[in-house]
Amino acid sequence: RLSGGSPGVALRLLENDGLQLYRDFTSLMQTPPRALPEALLRFVGNGGKQEQERFNLVAGFCQDWLQRLVHLQATGEAREVLAGEGQLLRRMAMLKPVDRWFELMEACQTRWQTASQASLDKRLVLMNNLQQLLAA
Repeated sequence: RLSGGSPGVALRLLENDGLQLYRDFTSLMQTPPRALPEALLRFVGNGGKQEQERFNLVAGFCQDWLQRLVHLQATGEAREVLAGEGQLLRRMAMLKPVDRWFELMEACQTRWQTASQASLDKRLVLMNNLQQLLAA
């Protein structure tokens, strides 16, 4: 489910301990606001070339999470990758109207594409996207 049916993504997940990375991502989604800055720094890590694939995976997790928030608000259906995510998605979905989640989804995607094309520091872009996602 995490790969969305893509064999290439499934391989990247396997090669980069993607399931654990996704579990860490969902734990981050539950971080209290006062602990968020430290949790973000710890989650994103130091960067570097060896981290680029990890950043790409997390960027995909962010996009998927935002798509599922929009889907939940539009249909009432919480699509889970891991059991129990529906409750967290429902709690987050109530924080903003669907149009704000959709705008955030587009903004995060645009920032990530720009960072990739312009060789910008993906670590900073990823932190910014995660902060936007977690801001209530």
